Amino acid sequence: MNPVTNPYAPGAGTRPPELAGRDELRETVRVAIERTRLKLPTKSVLMVGLRGVGKTVLLDRMRDDAEATGAETVRVEAPESRSLPAILAPQLRRALLRLARNEKAKDLAQRALRGLAGFAKALKFKYADIEVGFDFEPEPGLADNGDLENDLQDLYKLLARVRGREKRRWCSSLMSCNMFKRNNWLRSLLHCTVQRNEVFR
Repeated sequence: MNPVTNPYAPGAGTRPPELAGRDELRETVRVAIERTRLKLPTKSVLMVGLRGVGKTVLLDRMRDDAEATGAETVRVEAPESRSLPAILAPQLRRALLRLARNEKAKDLAQRALRGLAGFAKALKFKYADIEVGFDFEPEPGLADNGDLENDLQDLYKLLARVRGREKRRWCSSLMSCNMFKRNNWLRSLLHCTVQRNEVFR
């Protein structure tokens, strides 16, 4: 193969001219999202591979596929140097602010933003790298116990209610080159998404 014209050029998220051989996996994710829309149980999808084999490219394509069907997505980069709350909080805030523009979902989205404020403030003592703007004051007792897994579950319950009010589907994306050193965080995410019939990648 001529190295100049070789379409395979591994890199950090570099899109190839053709995404070949991934149709089955894309269909698996599409089915999971559709089952989520119907409030049916589904399984999370965890993709594992060496750096440069195309995980991020494939995730971006799946995200495009999901948004084409009307799903709301959250794209998260997960460097090893950041804590999970610090990674998730800003992206969840952006998504909730988008959802708050819908009058039918506005009140629940604002309550979820109050929950997010409590979540971030309670965990900041443990995870000092959390940096997120607060649009509303926290609501006492709402996702503010300082326990990562339980507070995440509370947040996802709120997100599910917002999703139901707005009649849109949720598909949250997690991207990382190396999450295995923090498998307890990954376990928390998967546990929350499976319980709430969400899709994490």
